[in-house]
Amino acid sequence: WIFGKKYNLNDLEKYRKYKIERSKFKILIIDDDDITYDEELKAHDFHYRHVSDIESIDYTSEYQIVICDIKGVGKKFKSKYEGAHIIEEIDKVYPNKIKIVYTGNEFDIRYNKFFELCDYKIHKDDDFDTWIEILDDAIAKVSDPIDQWKRIRDRLIKNDVPLYDIFLIEQDYIKSMLKKKKHYLTTSKPVMRLNEDLKQVVLGIISNGVYNII
Repeated sequence: WIFGKKYNLNDLEKYRKYKIERSKFKILIIDDDDITYDEELKAHDFHYRHVSDIESIDYTSEYQIVICDIKGVGKKFKSKYEGAHIIEEIDKVYPNKIKIVYTGNEFDIRYNKFFELCDYKIHKDDDFDTWIEILDDAIAKVSDPIDQWKRIRDRLIKNDVPLYDIFLIEQDYIKSMLKKKKHYLTTSKPVMRLNEDLKQVVLGIISNGVYNII
């Protein structure tokens, strides 16, 4: 039983309409080709880094949004699904990151399960207006404290974490946002009881940018 004030996710509604600065959110683009709109992205204050490939999923840890090509990347992971495999691995460790598939090809139905893990799809023929629309929407989503928590909550439920512990973690998360003190979440007892993988999933919300809005 919880004594004292009980919080509700609706208590975070005031942060959902917050004015968002593009430059506060880090974007990683994984593509072995040049980025068509490199200069345009910089001119519109998007904070991004372009790499031709990655050798570890941990490399994505500091980025809130990951745009990943399918062909020609993921060589180190030795998967026939290449970039799709990277997307799947990111989702396992960082479910609260916004994942965008970026490709100029069409793929057979075997790839559908990977694409379903993505929040958006950008085709290499898309114009820059489409890029702006998708990236602004992605930033809004990654900075939405309610959406971010629901992603974490879904992962905890799928891993059979007791519902009461999930409720307690939710309370500590809401409190950390409202009081602008992350330690309510980082020292949360039910978080500390999680296995290391799930603990990383929960605490990953701190580095994912949602606290940039408070």
